Amino acid sequence: MRMVPGWDTACIQQLAAAEAMSLTGKAVLSTYPLGYSGAGPAATSPDDTSAPTTLLCAKGFDQDGFLRTVGRVLRKRPAAPLLTHFWAAGLTFTRSEWLREVPYCPYLPHLFFGEESYMLARMWTRGWDVFAPAVPLAFHQWERSARAHTYQRDKMGEAAKGQQQQPRQQPEPQGEKQGAEQELEVGQGRALEEGATDGAWTAGTLSSRAANVPTTACCAAQGTDTTIAATVDVTPTAAAITAVRKRSQAQVLRVLSSDAVDAAAVRAREPSDARHSLQTCDMLHAAVLAQGSSGHDGDTREEGDSDAWGLGQVWGLGTLRTLDQLAAASGVDYAAKTVSARAQWGGLPQDAFEM
Repeated sequence: MRMVPGWDTACIQQLAAAEAMSLTGKAVLSTYPLGYSGAGPAATSPDDTSAPTTLLCAKGFDQDGFLRTVGRVLRKRPAAPLLTHFWAAGLTFTRSEWLREVPYCPYLPHLFFGEESYMLARMWTRGWDVFAPAVPLAFHQWERSARAHTYQRDKMGEAAKGQQQQPRQQPEPQGEKQGAEQELEVGQGRALEEGATDGAWTAGTLSSRAANVPTTACCAAQGTDTTIAATVDVTPTAAAITAVRKRSQAQVLRVLSSDAVDAAAVRAREPSDARHSLQTCDMLHAAVLAQGSSGHDGDTREEGDSDAWGLGQVWGLGTLRTLDQLAAASGVDYAAKTVSARAQWGGLPQDAFEM
């Protein structure tokens, strides 16, 4: 990331303007930033005084049932932050109260696509409105070739060498066309493809082959004078990772298609290999899971507690607004998997965007 000069003041000013427009007074700034080129002192960023801004819009649902979004480049800067009904993990600025109300869920290992829709549904039903900033706040390095440091390289060391990644389509350089319109696709700035080939791990998760995570677990037999130690290989296979990821995706889809989710019932319907895979990954994610509910004040319920996923509970939807209201406001029906023309262009005419 390259923050614009005076970014902190700009963020606070933009947030104040957004809060003044929100009917609830609870606003979140979010968008996919424009890109910059190069790295280090040789990096070149757009002129923040004249660079255009972007607006999150819907693109469509993928084969797994998750909404894909784009950051469309506006021809002119808006006079004030623009209301949007989509949220991006790539750039978010708001008050700390947001994290208390909508903490990140540590019980969805290997979730990638679906993260943003899940977070949006939880925050929106709790009264949070999302706005695209009216001025650039930061620029993002979308070019993979410039990434000298990644989670795998820095945390996994030699174990990361030779691992393959499935590349994402990269945005075109500023000023060029990408298909029919210039757009930044969801997740282009993330380090790893969720569905990478055997051995690749999603950014932000712990790997059994990381230098600080052992690949064996010791079991001691108690009640005797002699301790019997045995080693068990807990390195998950690609199939195990896929099973865990699909379980996380299924959990999110249930939240996005209903008012409440019974996690115990979800677990009972899972194949045994998925439950075993989750237990394996739980060992590898121990450092994360030990933090309880990811900073949520006073709530230490485990993922298996069914009410934790229910309506009004920490990992479920809020009670101030409904998914039906979100569908009507955004033009995206998460249950029916439909996207309206209004949602594809953020409620603006097509000629409001660079083509």
